[in-house]
Amino acid sequence: MISKLQLNKSSMISKNENEKGIVLIGAIALIAILALLGTVGVITTTTEIIISKNHKTSVQARYITEAGIHRTIGMLNSSPGWIGGLANPTINAFPGDNSLGNGTYVVKVFEDDPAPGKIRINTTGNVNGSSSTFEAIVTPQHYKILDYATFDCGTLTLKGGETNIIRDGDVFVSGTLDLEAAGVHQIQNGDVYAMGDININGSSSITGGNAFANGNIDILSSASPNIGGDATAAGTVSGSGTVSGTITQGVTPDPVTNQCSATYLPGITITSEDIQDFRDSATTTISGAYTFDSGDNYTGIVHITGNFELTGNATFSGNVIFIVDGNAEISGSLTSTNGSSVTFLVPTGDFEVIGGGSVTIDGTLLVGTVDSNGSNPTGGNIDVKGGSDLTVNGNLIAVNGNTDASLGGALTVNYQSPVDSNLTIQGTYTMTQWREIKN
Repeated sequence: MISKLQLNKSSMISKNENEKGIVLIGAIALIAILALLGTVGVITTTTEIIISKNHKTSVQARYITEAGIHRTIGMLNSSPGWIGGLANPTINAFPGDNSLGNGTYVVKVFEDDPAPGKIRINTTGNVNGSSSTFEAIVTPQHYKILDYATFDCGTLTLKGGETNIIRDGDVFVSGTLDLEAAGVHQIQNGDVYAMGDININGSSSITGGNAFANGNIDILSSASPNIGGDATAAGTVSGSGTVSGTITQGVTPDPVTNQCSATYLPGITITSEDIQDFRDSATTTISGAYTFDSGDNYTGIVHITGNFELTGNATFSGNVIFIVDGNAEISGSLTSTNGSSVTFLVPTGDFEVIGGGSVTIDGTLLVGTVDSNGSNPTGGNIDVKGGSDLTVNGNLIAVNGNTDASLGGALTVNYQSPVDSNLTIQGTYTMTQWREIKN
């Protein structure tokens, strides 16, 4: 028989053994939880380290990308003709490996931006697998003179039985503006400023703009009206013609500021120092007098140290700036194609279209220059005569001479805004747009 004492002992042993099992299970569960927490902690720490490392390399890649863009802008400003010397700027603007710190970068340069005169820079920086790509648009400053369709520090005379037209830009004349009787002359959609008189004869007119003169305004044209806007003069406004706007006479002080004075002229035209910069940046230099060969098709900046003469036909398919230290005389045909532009800078001589010549310039015609301090204004005349035609799809500027479309000479100026001209201030590229295109 089992005694009561034995039963009590058996019961106590069973109970103690059960409690020990529960404690063991709890300990194992706690260890498992701690192990899991440790694993999660290690994974989290490792992930954070990786994220931190990736963020660090990503930031470094962005800095390297920016450095490539700023380096490109520096190259453009220090050497404006630099892009033209690159084998293929749309592949890699900097030949060889472009290392910076612990990364590398690739720069591509595009001159074919939809807005002419602007340059698109595409840069990709790489650091340990992290990359960043940015695109920047840089724009050069343009000469303020380009705000005028025609700027003349002498007289502007349109004669003869031809139709002479100046469109879509202002006209400044330091002397007298003569729209003479024997022709149809129109200044369309721009204001006219003359420090002398304005004479409107024949069937001439100033349409869509105002007329300001420090002298008299004579309106004797058969056109109606002679002036489509207001007429304001320090002298008188008289004649049988009509004015659409308000007539104001005897104005004091003079309504027209002398833009050809030493105070203003260096800031709004191309100075002799600027001309020298263009010479120094020339891609081609021709010593002495040069007679243009119809087979020549220059691009870039061409410096001619003597006279320029064109008797045949010339067609340009790329942008070109001619700097002529002597006279430029054209009796042949000069045109440009494919949206290219031709600019003439003639700092000391004359520019003449004679003998039935036909010239179309999709750019700027500048005759004359001045020192940066306003001293030594130089330059000759712009003459269109003998049944010749001169069309400037841009800007016409005579810094020190006169502009004269003589009997049988036709002059047309179709003003283009500064961004449509390749005539820029050297070394003035600045960033105007910036965007990240991949990260």
